Amino acid sequence: MKYHTCLYFQFFSFFSFFLILNFYFSLSTCDICEYENLPPNCKQSSDYFLIEEKDLSFEYFFLNSQGNFFSKVHEEITVGLIVIQGGGRYAQEMFCYLQNSTNQLPMALSSQVYIVAPHLLDSTDERKKDNEVFWDTNGLKKKDLNDITNTLNGWKGGGLSTIEYPNRISSYYVIDYLITQFENEMNFPNLNTILIAGHSAGGQVVQRYALVGNKTMTTNKRMRFVPANPSTFVYFNQLRPNLPEIVNNNYCDNETIPTYNYTFSVPKTNCFIDYNRWLYGLNEQPQYINYTFTHFNPLEQYQSKNIMYLQGEGDVCNSRLNSTCFDNGMDKTCMGELTGRCRYQRAFAYYSFLKQFYNQDINNTLIQHQQIISVPNIGHDACRIFSSSQAIYSLYKGILY
Repeated sequence: MKYHTCLYFQFFSFFSFFLILNFYFSLSTCDICEYENLPPNCKQSSDYFLIEEKDLSFEYFFLNSQGNFFSKVHEEITVGLIVIQGGGRYAQEMFCYLQNSTNQLPMALSSQVYIVAPHLLDSTDERKKDNEVFWDTNGLKKKDLNDITNTLNGWKGGGLSTIEYPNRISSYYVIDYLITQFENEMNFPNLNTILIAGHSAGGQVVQRYALVGNKTMTTNKRMRFVPANPSTFVYFNQLRPNLPEIVNNNYCDNETIPTYNYTFSVPKTNCFIDYNRWLYGLNEQPQYINYTFTHFNPLEQYQSKNIMYLQGEGDVCNSRLNSTCFDNGMDKTCMGELTGRCRYQRAFAYYSFLKQFYNQDINNTLIQHQQIISVPNIGHDACRIFSSSQAIYSLYKGILY
């Protein structure tokens, strides 16, 4: 297994000239990702959306030079990019990482992208406004014991916000709300595409929202989803991958994972809770997800969603199996471990599951719309994976060039 801390761009089309030219006139990927705080070229501001019908607000980040959603008519914008934070809820940093990625494009193209990063709080975060919405992710003191399914799933799973405010909303409703703002032709008259991207826990949200997001079922805008290095994926039935045997303590060999012939069966498990519950499967759905399955056919529609699964080849650590490595909080629950021993393996196993679920030998709809893309020399690193040429391809190929 190879891993390097620095990535230099090698793009595989005529577009490379422009990327390299732009690269030399900006900070290198290494320079940007070495900063402990925000890179100096990330000029962002924040504002608040008020969801008037709920009397709830949430913070979002945007680029200074573009102004907030309502500051002007954004005639130059053709692409709206919604960035989902990771488990640390660093929405500001994630905004900068995707801004850096977009800046690799020639300015004539990057200036067409409006990036917005909502800040989804949990009960441990400081709130700046009295009506700022948050989620009891860990089921703390304010947990509604009569509504445990909605509460425990938190912002990652589309659960309902805290019971402290009577007008509770799903975290996925926030994404719906932002899509609605991009659909407003008064502010974005030329916008035709909406992208949603996230890393780690944010990648989990992106994949789940691609499946059940209400606006994905109704919007007339082209959509693309880019989940990067998520710990888990939603399975559509009780099957889980039969994992290869561990040989010489090599539990996640990134050289063989992409080509392994995954088979699936109902696992023999002693998981403390249902391994097929929501987040991992389709049981015990929160209110928002149940609404989607009641009013739409998400499993049928998922195969036609444009999804680019972005995976770092170095994201192969599992600290339960190797205490000398750091897995950045990978889901090591019984339910998570049934899907693979590391994130990289889980992604390829899941993509194999999708191909079998949708019977790709007869119906190739899935592989026409979805790809799994490996990023060499990158582990579980949001900044570096979104600075890679593979990320730029995943985000903008076929949309801006």
